[in-house]
Amino acid sequence: MKLVLKLPKDKLPFIGVQFNSNYQAGRTNSDLLHHHEHLFKIQLEPDKKGTIKLKLYCEDLAISRIYEGIEYDQYQLKNWMYMVSRSKQFNFGHVTMEENKHIISKDSAFRIFVIKLDKVELVEEM
Repeated sequence: MKLVLKLPKDKLPFIGVQFNSNYQAGRTNSDLLHHHEHLFKIQLEPDKKGTIKLKLYCEDLAISRIYEGIEYDQYQLKNWMYMVSRSKQFNFGHVTMEENKHIISKDSAFRIFVIKLDKVELVEEM
């Protein structure tokens, strides 16, 4: 898995996880798509292996999911965090790479895998 960070024009900032297969991307945590009316949060925590842990959670629903071992570029992440520091909402999604383009995944009911966020936080190592 890889961390995907985008600043699309006229859209909310995007943070996502790139999967190797559509099957895996569409089924991993797809039950969260039933809660589209709630805002989630993300906490990112670099580890000592050079990868990052992503915690996706919603306090209102007492739901939390962890994505571990995600490859990422620390400089790109710090730059993205700076660029979105005043943003109040974000989109999170699962993507795959097809013909050098990121494609938003869909679950088995053909719903796009995008969840609204109101916070993205980077926890720095001590």
